[in-house]
Amino acid sequence: MDTHFTWIPFYMELADKLRAYADDRSALIQKVKALFERMDIKLPTLESAGAEITDIDPFTVFGLFNKSFNQRSTVLAGIAEEFGVQAPIPADFYAIPVLNPMQAVFYGFIDDRGDQDIDNLWALFSAALDYADHGEGKEHFSHLFNTVIRQTSVGLAKLTMGLFWVRPHTFVNLDGTNQNYLLASPDTPPQVVSFIRQNMVKKKNFNKQLDGAVYLSFCDLFQDAIQQDELPYQDFPSFSFCAWKYRKSHDEEEWFPSPEEYTPGLSVKNWRDLLADTEVFDEKSMFVVQCLYDIGGQATCKELSREYGEDPGFYNIVSTKLAKRIHRRTGCPLIQKESSENAKWWPILYRGKDAGEENAGVYIWRLRDELKEALELLGQNKINADSPHYWIYAPGRNASMWDEFYEKGIMALGWHEIDDLRQYHSAEEIQNKLQQSNETDKSYPNDTLALWNFVNVMKPGDIVFCKKGSQFIVGCGVVESDYEYDTTRDMYKHIRRVNWTKKGVWNHPGKAVLKTLTEITFYPDYVQKLLKLVGFDELPEFKNDAKIFTEDEIIEFKSDSKIKKWFSPIIEVLLKLNGEARRTEVHEHIVKTYPISDEEMQKKNKSGQSQVLNDIDWARNYLNYEGFLDSNAPDGIWKLADLGKTIMMTEDLAEKIIRKWVIIKAAERKGEPIPTIDLTAFYTKRIKPYTQYDFLHDIYMPAAQYTTLTTLLRNKKNIILQGAPGVGKTYTARRLAWAMMGEKDDSRIEFIQFHQSYSYEDFIMGYRPKEGSGFTLHEGVFYRFCDVARNDPNRDYFFIIDEINRGNLSKIFGELLMLIEADKRGEACAMKPVYSEKPFSVPKNLYIIGMMNTADRSLAMIDYALRRRFSFFEMEPAFGSAWAENSFQSYCDGLQSEIFTRLIDQMRLLNDAIEKDSSLGAGFCIGHSYFCNLTPDTCTEEHLRSIVEYDILPLLREYWFDDKSSLDTWEKNLRGVFHDE
Repeated sequence: MDTHFTWIPFYMELADKLRAYADDRSALIQKVKALFERMDIKLPTLESAGAEITDIDPFTVFGLFNKSFNQRSTVLAGIAEEFGVQAPIPADFYAIPVLNPMQAVFYGFIDDRGDQDIDNLWALFSAALDYADHGEGKEHFSHLFNTVIRQTSVGLAKLTMGLFWVRPHTFVNLDGTNQNYLLASPDTPPQVVSFIRQNMVKKKNFNKQLDGAVYLSFCDLFQDAIQQDELPYQDFPSFSFCAWKYRKSHDEEEWFPSPEEYTPGLSVKNWRDLLADTEVFDEKSMFVVQCLYDIGGQATCKELSREYGEDPGFYNIVSTKLAKRIHRRTGCPLIQKESSENAKWWPILYRGKDAGEENAGVYIWRLRDELKEALELLGQNKINADSPHYWIYAPGRNASMWDEFYEKGIMALGWHEIDDLRQYHSAEEIQNKLQQSNETDKSYPNDTLALWNFVNVMKPGDIVFCKKGSQFIVGCGVVESDYEYDTTRDMYKHIRRVNWTKKGVWNHPGKAVLKTLTEITFYPDYVQKLLKLVGFDELPEFKNDAKIFTEDEIIEFKSDSKIKKWFSPIIEVLLKLNGEARRTEVHEHIVKTYPISDEEMQKKNKSGQSQVLNDIDWARNYLNYEGFLDSNAPDGIWKLADLGKTIMMTEDLAEKIIRKWVIIKAAERKGEPIPTIDLTAFYTKRIKPYTQYDFLHDIYMPAAQYTTLTTLLRNKKNIILQGAPGVGKTYTARRLAWAMMGEKDDSRIEFIQFHQSYSYEDFIMGYRPKEGSGFTLHEGVFYRFCDVARNDPNRDYFFIIDEINRGNLSKIFGELLMLIEADKRGEACAMKPVYSEKPFSVPKNLYIIGMMNTADRSLAMIDYALRRRFSFFEMEPAFGSAWAENSFQSYCDGLQSEIFTRLIDQMRLLNDAIEKDSSLGAGFCIGHSYFCNLTPDTCTEEHLRSIVEYDILPLLREYWFDDKSSLDTWEKNLRGVFHDE
């Protein structure tokens, strides 16, 4: 399965954060209110009308962003800031079940709920986390489950949905989609089906008040079945995703009549001829089928009424009369009486199905494919390619954006969860993106059509009428540009430039459609009414005099602005700070990291502000304009956008950005046409980003230890990772460098290994024989790498030394050993090497990471000179770690292998024995890396046995070469995991 379920870490961490508010719910309510107010999003209804919100439960907090709406990512970004969630904002919402927006709370409103209802929800929430994380309180959880499931506004589907949100690997969601998949899919294991039918079904449907103990037994049984059988899903999240796909794939079966039951037998050409026959398709009939076509090809009569006016019965009556005329004209067959389901006429035009709870209305009609294709061809042929198309458009809800759009000469669409529309090659791709972003199978016909038309159908020269609600026209203009994706805007990033020639308030003739963007080209009478309404005697002339700057013109420009040098530092500092930080924090890190003299720092501008910091702020503004920073970040927060994370910033590119936006801003001030200046040709992709979150995902280390580790290295410049064999020192060192760089750039890492013969000449400089005869001065690996780092002072470099205690440090570094000290870095402390008169120094942006095996008996005590210049960080076996989701224990649980679990239990006991052995000690404990990177497929008995026989036991034979009793005991214990004698 190609899904990653990136929402899981965020949801689980948020659940942990919410637990702290169990006894301070008023604070939680205030946080929720402040969050929605700050984002200018209407807070969902959480209490009966007129009543103050006095209490809330954690499942309802999750319900605020797990329902069908278009702003989930925005809300989650706000939640991350408000609650201090460190996990990345989810990149997908696969498998997340969503609530009905009308039933989004887990409690009855104040007059309908019991005094203990919300307390019970908190208690169950806490019990669920304890059970999922520690296996504790099974009976307590079951008791609370039984209590809550019977409360007002809960029930089986909603309750298990909430449990799945907070711990998706422990609790299976049993909403309608998943229930149907369990019972209908041939993939469901027989023992699971049998258990469901014997214990969970009541009158052929799932028991809505299922017993908690039965539910937990089912979760355990289902998990075991998933691990043992070859199924299309590997856990509960992927099961839910398969259930959702199953529902979508079987959706076609719900449409009536099926092709086998009935078809009118009319081809696309037949329909085109009928559409041209005004005696068959009169004005009302054309209106109805065109409305259905515009709304995406399917809708209920009630939805059509809401979007286009008229009573719902109007669409039914017109369709019936039209179908009768088509039957008389063509002699097409009628549906058989026994299959008709009281539908004699409309199947000529449509197929249908029950609307379901998510749709307004009772029954959905879908245009027959041939009729829909004929309407599409009609639209293509009706308008000359050079003729303008006509559109009616809403500039924000109730025209809220109209004044800004008029002033800036643009029209724009929202739908922030959809990025640059040019990457989508079909309306279906846009629809799929909307569905994935909102985790729903809702069809989004209006949204999809508006976005597709805006980027692909609309063209320069088209006429746009702006409406306010359904009663007024407020303006009219001519489209002057192709589609643009403007990342500098906080909202409404999908834009076209428009010459707004008319502004006012006119009463719309009748009731305007409610969609955001609708093409009205095919209604010439309506178009003429609108043109006359706003005062156009003739079509306005289309002009496009916006200057297009060529690459040569941009390349010729050289900026003398001092701010260009701060573009790259801002981005690099933010990468080191995990992508975002407060403005003052960015200032502090730039001042600390980059060479700024005291004289520069003391210089003030006319406002009394530091000129350096002011220049940095201006550089940040230009990065915002160009989209390298996220303009949607909260006030005071500087946050990298995807562009900033993926594109390398150079002074050459900075010059071009400054020039571009000086020109654009000048044009805006003068009211001149906005020029098009595209710099993408000058972008160079940076190496793949790598953050703290990536490090913690790869390394079994709590976040607090990572902070300690990086702080030590930043301050001391040199660190040694020491530990027993197999704790992952080498693996960690490279990833530590990546995390501190913010990217996987191995060109800034040098990796060597010391040994007893390693010398000053290898490391710093020395004479080597040259071809022929004589000797030549040869620069060593450390000397060369220091030169590389020195010539790139704005980026960090890492020199990694394996087996650092095997080398003679005094011999290898010689007189330059002191230069690696943090306060001896830089040219001010430069010294001349033995073989050169040229001063040498270690740059401030170079960090040294050494690795040392504490179980190597052949090495003497470490040199004091080395200890004084390095911080020592102890890495321990992670077998017992249980601090977070990415602990070794969670990895172990994920493998679902009884043998692996038994073996790790023995390894814990073995390390205890080694630590207590007076001849060994903690430094000889065996690390976890021998058992890493396994999957349920590769975690086989044969593979685990080979690790024991060829990795662990040889090491123990070396440890206990003189203690046969201990060796025999542990050979027996480890082999006993496999039931060997």
